[in-house]
Amino acid sequence: MKLNPQKQQNEGIPIQDNAATTASITQAPILLWERLNLPEYTLRAMENPRSPQTKAYQWLSNNINKSNNTQHLPVWRLMQRFALATFYYSTRGDYWVSNQGWLDWDTNECNWEQLRWSDPQAGEVDCNDSGKLLSLQFVAANNLDGTIPPEISLLHESLEVLLLSWNRQLKGSIPTEAGMMTRLTVLWFSATHLSGALPTELGQLQSLENLMISHSELDGTLPTELGNLSNLTTLGFQMANFSGSIPTEILRLSNLQSLSFLECPLLEKTAFLPGVVGNLHNLKILNLSNRKTGDLTSIPSEIGKLTNLENLIFTDFQFNGTIPSEMGSLTKLAYLTLKRNSISGTLPEELSKVSQLRVLRIQSNKLEGRILEKGVLHQLSKLLLLEISDNLFSGSLPTEVGLCLALELNCKTRKYLALFPRNCFCWTT
Repeated sequence: MKLNPQKQQNEGIPIQDNAATTASITQAPILLWERLNLPEYTLRAMENPRSPQTKAYQWLSNNINKSNNTQHLPVWRLMQRFALATFYYSTRGDYWVSNQGWLDWDTNECNWEQLRWSDPQAGEVDCNDSGKLLSLQFVAANNLDGTIPPEISLLHESLEVLLLSWNRQLKGSIPTEAGMMTRLTVLWFSATHLSGALPTELGQLQSLENLMISHSELDGTLPTELGNLSNLTTLGFQMANFSGSIPTEILRLSNLQSLSFLECPLLEKTAFLPGVVGNLHNLKILNLSNRKTGDLTSIPSEIGKLTNLENLIFTDFQFNGTIPSEMGSLTKLAYLTLKRNSISGTLPEELSKVSQLRVLRIQSNKLEGRILEKGVLHQLSKLLLLEISDNLFSGSLPTEVGLCLALELNCKTRKYLALFPRNCFCWTT
C-alpha cells in the first residue's frame, strides 16, 4: 500500500467548528473563493469541516498561497484540480494501490497516475492539448473506498471517459449530477458496491456511446430516459438487481450494435425480446441469459431479421421448441451459443447457410437426430469449436466439418467419443 505524502500535510489542518471553518475558507483567499463560484451542493458539503470538499478546497487554497506562479491559473484549471482533489479525498486516495503524483501541486494533473483498462499496471490521466481532462479510469482494483462525489460533474466541459470498475469498496449512489457530463462517450460502473437507483439524469448524456453496469447493488427500475441516448452503440447490464421490465424506450436506440442482459431479473418478462428483433437491426452482438423461467418459451422466428448479427448468445432461458429455420438468414454470424436450454428437434437444414460460423455451442439441450442429418454441419468449413454434449444426437461426425484442422469438440461423456473422427481433437470438461 502506497501512502501519499499529502496525507500528513492535509491531516495537519486544524479542525474547527462548522461556522469557523466556513468563515476561514471564505476569507482566505477571498479572490479564490470568488473565482471558483462553487455550486450550492459543494457549499453545503463544505459546512462539514471534515468533508472531502473542505479538504480539497483547503489543499487548493494552501498551495496557491505558497506558490507565486499560480495566482493566475485559469478558472477551469482550478476547478479541474478541485474536482480531482475532491474525488481523491472522497475515495480515500491515500490508500489507493496507485496514487503517484496525486495532489502533488508541482505535477501537472494530466500526469497523475491512474489504473487503466488498456494498461492494468499503470497509466496517466488523459488530457487534450489545452490540458483539460478527457479520461478518468480506475478499472483495475485500485482500492477506491468511499463514494463518488457530485463534484465529478465539474469536469463536464471535457471529460469523455469515466471508468470506475472493479473497485469493490466504492459505495453509495451514482450522483444525479453525473447527468451534467454531457461530453461522456464511455461510462462503466462494474464490480462495485454502488447502490440505489440509476439516475434518470443519465438520459441527458446525449454523446454516450458505451454504458456498462454489472455486479453491483444498484436496484429499482431502469429509467425510461435511457431511450434518449441516441448515440449509444453498446449497452450492457450483468448481475444487477433491477426490477420491473426492460423499458421499451430502449428499442428506439437504432444505433445499438451490442446489447447484453446477463443474469438480470428484468429478463423474466421477456416480451422485450420480440421488440429487439423487430427494431434493433444494427445489432452485431446480442447476449441474453436468464436462470429463471420467463414469459418467452421459444426462440422467436423473427430472429432472422437481425442480419447484421455476428455473435448470438441465449443461455439458461429454458427455451423449448426448435431452432427456427430463419436463423439461416444470419449469414454474418460467427458465434452461436444456445446452451443450457430445453431446445428439441433437429438442427435445421438452413443452419448450413451460416457459412461464417466459427463457434457453435448447443450443449445441454434436447436436440436429437443423426449428427449428419441433412448435412447441416457438412458445409461449416470455418467451424473451430463445437460443443454438443448433453443432447440426444446419434450417428457420427464427418471429417469434413471444420476440415478437422483446428476443430475442438467438447465430448464431455464417453458416449460422444464415438461420434468424432479420429483426426479431430476431442476434449472433456
